[in-house]
Amino acid sequence: MDKKPRTVYSDGVEILILCKVVDNYGDIGFVYRLSRALSALDGSLRLALAVSDLASFAYMAPGLDAALPCQRYCGWDVLDWNDSGTCARWCGEHMPRVILECFQCGRPDWLEDYLFGGGLPEGGTAHVINLEYLTAEDWAEEFHLLKSGTRSARVRKVNFMPGFTAGTGGLLLDAPFMRLLCDRAGASGKLKEFLPAFDPAACNVLVFSYEKDFAPLVRSLDRFHSEGGNLSVCLAPGRGAASFTSAYREGGSAFPLADLPRLPQDVWDALLASCDVLFVRGEESFSRACLAGKPFVWHAYRQDGAFHLVKVCALLERMRGFFAPEDFSLLAELFLLYNNDAGGASFGNRGLAAMGAEALEAVESLCPGLPPRLGDEAFAFSRLEELAFGFLAGRERLAAGFRSFALSLRENGDLAAHLLAYIKSIA
Repeated sequence: MDKKPRTVYSDGVEILILCKVVDNYGDIGFVYRLSRALSALDGSLRLALAVSDLASFAYMAPGLDAALPCQRYCGWDVLDWNDSGTCARWCGEHMPRVILECFQCGRPDWLEDYLFGGGLPEGGTAHVINLEYLTAEDWAEEFHLLKSGTRSARVRKVNFMPGFTAGTGGLLLDAPFMRLLCDRAGASGKLKEFLPAFDPAACNVLVFSYEKDFAPLVRSLDRFHSEGGNLSVCLAPGRGAASFTSAYREGGSAFPLADLPRLPQDVWDALLASCDVLFVRGEESFSRACLAGKPFVWHAYRQDGAFHLVKVCALLERMRGFFAPEDFSLLAELFLLYNNDAGGASFGNRGLAAMGAEALEAVESLCPGLPPRLGDEAFAFSRLEELAFGFLAGRERLAAGFRSFALSLRENGDLAAHLLAYIKSIA
């Protein structure tokens, strides 16, 4: 890369968004959604996306060529993170003033060289914004806009926290998705090309999950269907699809099951808006479910010591005030039991030693008496089946609480608008 010092930046604010894809969909799904939202808010922004897995991006972004190291798409420069020569040349030509580091993705060597190896314009400053994972934990407010050090005074870094309170950056209220939530007929119409058999009159359940033992959930779905629930299940592709299909076949289930293809993001959004019950995972689909105001269950990404249960408990505490005590009790136990496994190996197979002290304390605080019973696999599976059926049967009653929770999140404002305001204040 040309090391000569520059004396000026290019006109406008050049924003480089970094995305290291670690789980096929969620990381790039959020980055794609955020990029579209930022462009819609301010068409003069100069955005570039450096993505480590363009094939995953191409699944949800029609027309993107996964084989090109640099291309124009939606008015953005899209770079192959792995092509260091192309990316280094791009940095030298465009001199980004703002870098969004999404989900602790780190910075590739070509960007480190630009920031700390003489690529910055003479006297210029670059701002690195660490756009963190979504969490309902209290510390999100403490870390929001907290500054971090770097190896150079000319490279300034700050943490930007999505979240569930007004003291964080909030959630992404992208206009296309929010419109679909208000137009169910329009959302169903958008599905026709990709899912012609989708029946808006049925109770449509979306399952998008990590690997787990789905037998209890499948049995509850079977029971709901056999008792006249007019059920249809849409199974999203990904890590959990094979284990769900296995449980479905082994159980001889009778409810209709649609194996979904990989969908463009706008069609995926239409599906989320059209389904009645959502079993979601990770962050991207989870945040959409929170905003949709529909009954949902979240499968958190598993962490050592079952620390993901701490995150699940934190979310549930945010939701508590929107439900009657008996309904919240059902939801809390359901969420915890649904997250009580790792790829089909329940905590019961290894005892409570699998749970760290923080997870044990969080679960005991939320559901007193539950942790010891997690070691009893027969109880855990039977109870999960019972709770999941109650959740499905009571979905219309529970929906009011989920709608109120969603409204409270919308009132916190739009993450993209908050982020853009912060970018303009520093750049």
